[in-house]
Amino acid sequence: MGFANGTLIQLNHDTTKPIEQLIIPELVLVFDYTLEHLANPRQLPVDFSSGNPGGRAENCVAIQYNVNGELQTLICTPDQQFLMKDGTMKLAAKLVAGQDNLLMITDESVLIENVTVKETVLGFHAISTSLKLPASINGNLIVANGIICGDYALQITP
Repeated sequence: MGFANGTLIQLNHDTTKPIEQLIIPELVLVFDYTLEHLANPRQLPVDFSSGNPGGRAENCVAIQYNVNGELQTLICTPDQQFLMKDGTMKLAAKLVAGQDNLLMITDESVLIENVTVKETVLGFHAISTSLKLPASINGNLIVANGIICGDYALQITP
């Protein structure tokens, strides 16, 4: 479904908002990815926003990474996609601690220090900037807790 409630989504370069508070057609920051770099930052409207307030959820993925000496945690569902430095998308369930790097909004990568699958009672929420299945990742790369990831349209694209 996406990210745990409370995950901060980038609205522009200076402002974030918890994912569960995003409403249609609020603007969020999106990127393209070209030549192994983030490109074309812009705002697009949220076309889809849905989630649940909480309850028992199994197999949630907690991803930990270190930014400027501070350990960060991003909690998501196993099918959440993340952009890798080579331009490929990788499911949260397949991320490997000590091996995979997440791409940050600064276009720098950060090593994943720990990946844990756990049960939680947090609610989850997903957003998308498109109601149709995208032809590419461009325009569907959002920023969650400073990390570049796919929106819900990319998550459900076969």
